[in-house]
Amino acid sequence: MRCAIYDMRHKMCDKSQIAYRKSQIKKNLTSHIAYRKSFHIFAKNLKQPLKITHMKKLCIICASLLVSISALQAQEFGKGTQTIKLGVGTNLNYWSVPFMVEYEIGIVNRLGIDGLNLGVGGYAGFFHYKKHDWVNNAFGFGPQCFAHYMPVDKLDVYLGTMIGVRFHGGKYSGNDHLFKNKKDPFKPHFSASPVIGARYKISSGFGVYGNFAYDSGMYISCAGVTFEF
Repeated sequence: MRCAIYDMRHKMCDKSQIAYRKSQIKKNLTSHIAYRKSFHIFAKNLKQPLKITHMKKLCIICASLLVSISALQAQEFGKGTQTIKLGVGTNLNYWSVPFMVEYEIGIVNRLGIDGLNLGVGGYAGFFHYKKHDWVNNAFGFGPQCFAHYMPVDKLDVYLGTMIGVRFHGGKYSGNDHLFKNKKDPFKPHFSASPVIGARYKISSGFGVYGNFAYDSGMYISCAGVTFEF
């Protein structure tokens, strides 16, 4: 009788151990399969090229633009040379900061002196100012002409004149009820001024510049960047 009970207990113990071992094997197998799947996914991602974000695309485009500008052919300002200037200035008459855009093209080489070249073009500008409780806007445009000379490498010095018209207009912003909501329509003002300036090439096709004018109506001094093509 005792032997039968012992055999029964021994069989039950063996069955429980077998069931426990089977569960452990199954658990280990499941973990191994999950590990292999994750490893294959990781390896597959390594083989794929990296995705370029929008910010990276923008940086690549900007870098390509700078390289293209720098690759433009270098030359002194002469017949056929074209420049675009973007700058900001000072206008002490109205205590304002004008924004300027200028374009010029060379038309004559050797203007009496070897290395002295002539260029013509135009300009456009805008500035905002406040005077005696009046908020005003002004914009102007006109032709300009410069004689260019390059005394040293990369430095272009020029002297000329600018003629143009500017329009002033605005509205009253004070507390006087007599002028409340009153507007000042745009009126033309003509001006002409001598201009002296210099342009320095940082790289081929790109540089910085500075201008000084006596009474241009738009600015007393102006500085910015230039593009040559």
